[in-house]
Amino acid sequence: MRKFTTIFMAVVLCIAALTVFAFAAETDCINGEHDWTAWVLVKSENGNKYYERTCACGEIDNSRVDHVHQLVTVKAKAATCTENGNIEYKYCKNCDWVEVAGGVASNLKAVQTPAAHKLVAVEAKAATCEEFGNIAYWYCENCDWVEVEGGVASNRQAVKLAPAHKLVAVEAKAATCEEFGNIAYWYCENCDWVEVEGGVASNRQAVKLAPAHKLVAVEAKAATCAENGNIAYWYCENCDWMEAEGGVATNRLAVITPAGHALVAVEAKAATCTEAGNIAYWYCSNCDWMEAEGGVATNRLAVILVADHALVAVEAKASTCFELGNIAYWYCSNCDWVEVEGGVASNLKAVKLPLAHVVEHVEAKAATATENGNIEYWYCKDCGYAWLDAACTKNTNLKAVILPATGETTDPVAPETGDNAIFFAVVLVAVAVAGVAVVSFKKREN
Repeated sequence: MRKFTTIFMAVVLCIAALTVFAFAAETDCINGEHDWTAWVLVKSENGNKYYERTCACGEIDNSRVDHVHQLVTVKAKAATCTENGNIEYKYCKNCDWVEVAGGVASNLKAVQTPAAHKLVAVEAKAATCEEFGNIAYWYCENCDWVEVEGGVASNRQAVKLAPAHKLVAVEAKAATCEEFGNIAYWYCENCDWVEVEGGVASNRQAVKLAPAHKLVAVEAKAATCAENGNIAYWYCENCDWMEAEGGVATNRLAVITPAGHALVAVEAKAATCTEAGNIAYWYCSNCDWMEAEGGVATNRLAVILVADHALVAVEAKASTCFELGNIAYWYCSNCDWVEVEGGVASNLKAVKLPLAHVVEHVEAKAATATENGNIEYWYCKDCGYAWLDAACTKNTNLKAVILPATGETTDPVAPETGDNAIFFAVVLVAVAVAGVAVVSFKKREN
């Protein structure tokens, strides 16, 4: 029962509340405040969603439209020195919506990367006498932009510091006989720069004024064999200054060309057996002066090497039975010259001595019945040779001079003559030669 009562009371309360709300709604709509229903999607068109809601009074509200962005992607672009770039982004082509990776950008400027130079710093450098310096500046690696402290330079030339010398003034000074002068000039303390009125001098020598000597010219004079000469020169009347072509002479001796011979060299030449030679020497082509190694030669004869033979001495040698001897003599090792005591021999044969036999004379002896005899002859006891004459010109042998014993016969036996012996020897030699020829011929055939 209590449960029913409770349910009933709840229903009553709900009805009362609805009545209150309905009354209140009717009262608001009447006062200009609608009691709207929930929004209801009516259609979708061009990416937009259109909604409606209805009031209890019957009025329809279609003011709600949900916008859907039509996004276009823009790729990233690097900025240059003069043109902006951008990061990658998306934008709606129907509104100002901008979207980037990770969120929404406030506007298109928020995605831009501004144009900028890629600057390289260059430190300040002081100028020297010969080399440009510069103030501190920055330059762009990608273009000709130059930037300095406090502003922009027009170009790189605008930041340069020109070379500058630290000049010291030198007043003009007149030259004297002994001392150089100079024109007025300026020189740099730090380098060899020299500047004069109206321009630049090549060096300090260019600003000098040479000593102003009162010069007297002396012509050149050729030296002779016995007298000094001189080159062309000038001397100062007021001092001891001397000047020669191409420079300054230290004194008068410096311009002298000493006396001297025009020497011609003659090489050494060895003497031969028949032709004279000479030592190495020099002679003057202008006079009779001669000079040799180690001193002065008196004349040309003093350098001559007389022609002479290279003589080799041969002592006297006695002849023997089989070998010729000779008298003492000299012969030249370079030619056929032969010289003997007291004169010249015609040749080597003229100094030879004939063979020397110790000859004994044997008188003729008649043969007997029992004992041999002999004809007259001469013989050498050292070699056993025999001759039929005292001059030893008719050769024989000891057998040929023998007269054999007669025995019982009463007929005289004719002695063998030297002519028969010679004939017999010739026959033997002929036979021997013929035999050798036959043997040689047979060897050739074989």
